[in-house]
Amino acid sequence: MSWMHLFGLLLIVATAGLTLVAVVAMLVKRRYAIRISLALLTWYALHLGLVAIVSAGIPERRLAPGEVKRFCGFYLDCHIGAAVVGAQRAGTKETVTLEISSTARSATLRPYGLRAVLLDRAGRRYEPEPADPLEERLAPGSSYRRDLVFDVPEDARNLMLDVRERGLPDDVLEWLLPGDDDSFLHRGVYLLLPAA
Repeated sequence: MSWMHLFGLLLIVATAGLTLVAVVAMLVKRRYAIRISLALLTWYALHLGLVAIVSAGIPERRLAPGEVKRFCGFYLDCHIGAAVVGAQRAGTKETVTLEISSTARSATLRPYGLRAVLLDRAGRRYEPEPADPLEERLAPGSSYRRDLVFDVPEDARNLMLDVRERGLPDDVLEWLLPGDDDSFLHRGVYLLLPAA
């Protein structure tokens, strides 16, 4: 866990606490409701502004084959990761081998809402063909692999995989978490495919 994630967690807790206090204050002190709501909106703007500034300072990252993209999320554990460990092209079919791993020492974990999309240098997006779910239980320190098959045109080049965890309420919380890969205006972290 980085200091930025810890700060972001405290910021989200502060925002939730201030929202609760402001709502109660508006109900109790109705004549100050407009001032309180303006102060709360100012806080929201500052929070989003900070997230945007942090995101603007983080460049897009492209991880080499075998490098692991960690999913930290709101819970800040950062134990689950994904890496491209192989790719094979046959005509218009691109098969990408994705390894999902855990660095946890004692907890059995399970990723949830994993989504993978293949991108090319022209910005086109390709969804995988229906297959087994990407999610599986991970014993401490274990990993598993999944082959994802994409139908891509023959001119598709410089392919990279965009893998993300999706699900509520984490999506909303991560959007407001400075420095998180899924935060407001954050540039992507992509997994490059091995050279053909």
